[in-house]
Amino acid sequence: METARQPTTHRAAKPVTVIAPRALRETEAAQYLGFSSSHIRNTRTADLRARREGRPIKGPRWVTIGTAVRYLREDLDDWLERHRVDCGEFETA
Repeated sequence: METARQPTTHRAAKPVTVIAPRALRETEAAQYLGFSSSHIRNTRTADLRARREGRPIKGPRWVTIGTAVRYLREDLDDWLERHRVDCGEFETA
């Protein structure tokens, strides 16, 4: 007994658009910055303590949505820029 075969159609695959998330999870933010997740977490914990004591934070800003912690790419970029050291600041002997 022979089964009927469906005709093969060759359709062009639809292009897949990859959207990079604006808000990164802790592990993604750490990878983006080149740090470990524990470093990012420890910095945030120290910054929470600093905020309670009225001191400025030292790490990148974060967003909380419920219990989820996210880091916005622009905040990570801004934090990196604030830590940039220009070569003109150093004098050569």
